[in-house]
Amino acid sequence: MPAKRMATPASPSLPVCCEYVASVSRPDDAVLCVLANRGSVRLPPFLANYLAIGDEIAFPVPVAYTSGSEIFIRKSAILGAALCLYLAPIGHVSQPKADKRGQSFVSAEVVRGGLGITAVYLPCEVLRNYFYRVPPADAPGKHRGLYEILGVVPNAAPAEMRVAFKLRTLEMKTAGVPRDQLIRLERAFNILAQPELRACHDACWPIRKRQPSFPAAASVHCW
Repeated sequence: MPAKRMATPASPSLPVCCEYVASVSRPDDAVLCVLANRGSVRLPPFLANYLAIGDEIAFPVPVAYTSGSEIFIRKSAILGAALCLYLAPIGHVSQPKADKRGQSFVSAEVVRGGLGITAVYLPCEVLRNYFYRVPPADAPGKHRGLYEILGVVPNAAPAEMRVAFKLRTLEMKTAGVPRDQLIRLERAFNILAQPELRACHDACWPIRKRQPSFPAAASVHCW
């Protein structure tokens, strides 16, 4: 996930390679990045769309001259805004909190980081869109959240959701809606019908007076 105004890596626990990108190519199923010091490093394939000549890249070097699971990229200033990209495995994730602007976020612990970054702060909006793939509120013909897809209120009981799911399924099949809408409805019910998944979903929406519990830990890669 793109990260804005991320702190500069400091106090690394391992030797760190920090160089500018001279060229980027895709020889096989990886990305070959040639650095300004004439060294080269292979990176995960999906980074090809985010790397450009002039970017600064940093990563711990535990063995040989290869990147590990933690990579920090500072986009070239020639693009205008100071943008950074950070790839790392994360562990414990805090409950959502509100910042000074009233926007909710979570703090995710970086596991075995070698660049001096111990945690990243992720807006709940980003988590909602990434994990739950909730369409934007202004998207034509789309619903804002899973409760609206299912057609129930946020505090609906499990029995109410089961009834709503059966009724909505029958209505949609009778109306001959596209299959992707039926899949979206089934996915919404499968998430909300599981207490833990429902709590995660609810916790990612703007903070309310009664905050649902958030899982104590997660093991995902955040980009």
